[in-house]
Amino acid sequence: MGTIHQIDPLAGAPRVVDSGGGGEPPVELLERLIRIETTLPALATKDDLAREIGGLRADLNKEIGGLRAELYKEVGGLRSEFHKEIAAQTWRFVSWVTGLFVTIGGALVAATYFIAKHG
Repeated sequence: MGTIHQIDPLAGAPRVVDSGGGGEPPVELLERLIRIETTLPALATKDDLAREIGGLRADLNKEIGGLRAELYKEVGGLRSEFHKEIAAQTWRFVSWVTGLFVTIGGALVAATYFIAKHG
């Protein structure tokens, strides 16, 4: 087969294990293998990712819950303010219409009296 190079992470250098075959692997292949094997311990596992995702979900749910409560509070305040303003506007309109009818009604009564008296 050939010579297999193993990397001992504690020793930091590759060691040669003879597999019974002849020939050396290309230097580029050996360098690539060394880079890959030194990088592997630093990569996250599925369990690491699951823990991180679970933590992020919990944080996100907490923040969304806080925002939801704040939004309900704000909407409730806006709703009561809106109803108060609508009621005030309604009474302004009612008083305006009443004043209009009194004015027009008075003018009609005066016109009817004038026509009946002088007409």
